[in-house]
Amino acid sequence: MLMQKVSSEQIRDARNLLRIAGEEFCAMVGIGRRTLQRIEYDQDLMERTAYGTIMKIVETLEEAGVEFLTDGTVKKRSGGISSGGGSTP
Repeated sequence: MLMQKVSSEQIRDARNLLRIAGEEFCAMVGIGRRTLQRIEYDQDLMERTAYGTIMKIVETLEEAGVEFLTDGTVKKRSGGISSGGGSTP
């Protein structure tokens, strides 16, 4: 569960770290591709996005194995679900 502020950059970095395509991630979360692009690249817009939407994005990324760190970065935890995009190093 989210206990800290998460940035647009962290969301973008987390999805890229997992190597999940935008369309696939949108289907997982239940949002449109354009919405995801806006959230990932516009901090102001992200902060105005419904809390439930951001929570769903963060929870999906955490369930997939991402940890949001307090220093504004992300890292991959072991034991996350596979995105189906092949193995990652």
